Amino acid sequence: LLFRLLEQRRVLRRATIMVQRELAERLVAAPGSRQYGAPTVLLQDAADVRLCFQVPAGAFVPRPRVDSAVLRLDLREARRTAEVDEAQLSRTVHAAFAQRRKTLRRALESGFDAEQVRAALAQTGIDPGRRGETLAVEEFGALAAALANATSAQTP
Repeated sequence: LLFRLLEQRRVLRRATIMVQRELAERLVAAPGSRQYGAPTVLLQDAADVRLCFQVPAGAFVPRPRVDSAVLRLDLREARRTAEVDEAQLSRTVHAAFAQRRKTLRRALESGFDAEQVRAALAQTGIDPGRRGETLAVEEFGALAAALANATSAQTP
């Protein structure tokens, strides 16, 4: 539902939503935190996300088992990583987070050719020993663009 909302960013400027607190914390997480993941990167690529306030379970009848939180999404006209195709960004991000305990190079090699990964990491200057959860949205954009270039360079 969130990503369908992002598809409407040409006509929507802002959205206020209530989700489970744990999801809200994931969506506003910063690089390097345990909550930072693929949904975080993809959402923050297209929107500025802010946690407004928390809503305790006791505010509802019947009382749910989880607390909630309200998020404000300021949808961006242009994505932070506009230089790269959304599908390529998604593929890169999901590959980087598919095996969180592995280094970035190893994780990316599960979804891309090893030579393409090495070339893309060298082109961007990103340390192959880092983990996906340490990359900022813009670094993912640069990496996805470099992987796309490496892929097209290898295609005869």
